[in-house]
Amino acid sequence: MTFRPMPIMSLLMIPALAVLIYLGSWQWQRYGEKQNAEQGIGLTETFALSVTPLDAPPQFIYSTYDGDAVWRVFQAMTGCLTDEAGEDVCSDAPLFVDLGLISGTEPSERLATRAAQVEIVGRYRDVPDGRRTMLTPEDIPERNMWYTGEAVTLAQHLGLSGAEDARFFEPETITQFALANNEIVNRRIPNPYVSIANLDNLPPARHLGYALTWFGLALGMIGVYIALHMARGRLRFS
Repeated sequence: MTFRPMPIMSLLMIPALAVLIYLGSWQWQRYGEKQNAEQGIGLTETFALSVTPLDAPPQFIYSTYDGDAVWRVFQAMTGCLTDEAGEDVCSDAPLFVDLGLISGTEPSERLATRAAQVEIVGRYRDVPDGRRTMLTPEDIPERNMWYTGEAVTLAQHLGLSGAEDARFFEPETITQFALANNEIVNRRIPNPYVSIANLDNLPPARHLGYALTWFGLALGMIGVYIALHMARGRLRFS
């Protein structure tokens, strides 16, 4: 076999192929996560919290809800967890508790102050950190704004002891705050961040379809690349 690659086409092919494979893999991963979430797989047990806020500013993690920009307001706390069996687990490690969602493209101090008055009641779930992708903006730690929520990073940023064991906790229902005619309005909603299945309206089959589309485009690109080299006599198998 002889193969003489076309330089410019090959250089353009490599990053384009990498992007298509990345997008396909991402959608495939989302498909698996949503399938598991629909079956209740991966959901942690719930806890009742008995906590005390630490002397630290709230931390804002960017998210979306119903297609709109929101900031999740997390307060660092310490205290005890009561699990589903009624056992208490106490720790000095920081517990970042979600107090509410504030609408807006940037965190509003007025809405954050209102969210900070939320009483910690009900059941909470221990949730994992967010994941950074190639499209995720850079965090702005000097303004306590994060586009990828990582509990350890937030605790280290605040200089808290026990930072290496920091954890996030989300309530099963949550309050969303917004401004309407300069008045604060709020509503209680099922918390979309306790399960990846609730983060958007796309069913698992749609993610599977997107994954197959991206992988299909990658295979098509490879096919065109091979066919063009064969037509130009740059790829021969004899």
